[in-house]
Amino acid sequence: MSQTFGPPPWILWGTSSSNLAIDAATLGNTGKSAQLARIAYGRPENWRFAFQCIVQSVTEPTNDFVLDVYFDLIFGVGRSKISIDSFEHYSFGFPGGAGLVLPQVFWSTEVKSPRRIIGDATSGGVCDHIVASDIQCNARVVLLGSPPNTMQLEVTAQFAPNVHTRPDWHKDPSTGGQFAGGEDGGR
Repeated sequence: MSQTFGPPPWILWGTSSSNLAIDAATLGNTGKSAQLARIAYGRPENWRFAFQCIVQSVTEPTNDFVLDVYFDLIFGVGRSKISIDSFEHYSFGFPGGAGLVLPQVFWSTEVKSPRRIIGDATSGGVCDHIVASDIQCNARVVLLGSPPNTMQLEVTAQFAPNVHTRPDWHKDPSTGGQFAGGEDGGR
């Protein structure tokens, strides 16, 4: 008797989207977005993350412009969720008329948390993991200033459990191997 298994659950835990072609129509709005991760793990876990943006090509700009890349998260446990726009933010300033060295690669595995006490610049912290059973991550791209005619980007987000111990590794086949919370069916 053979069992048929679908794709592994981690297939949606990370994506590189290299089809973000940006042009002058994207100026000053959030016209370009891509979903990079969708996790429905089935049980709470501490998750590590990695973000990356690669500026692959840019037509030579004649004026200065700024490219902002935002990684937005929605994550939760049970019936609660937290939505954080700009969980991570990269901002690239490009000088007009100057030779650009490409590709430009930016990445991070931790983010700065906001201040927890208004007026106290030291009350923020560093976040290198989140607690969730469900995660969605999108990337948004915004151009400000006088953008080039075209620009090609690749954005990547990856997530992995801090400790990856799957409940199905410990099932007792004699009892049917089912868990009461259905956590062995997480995606």
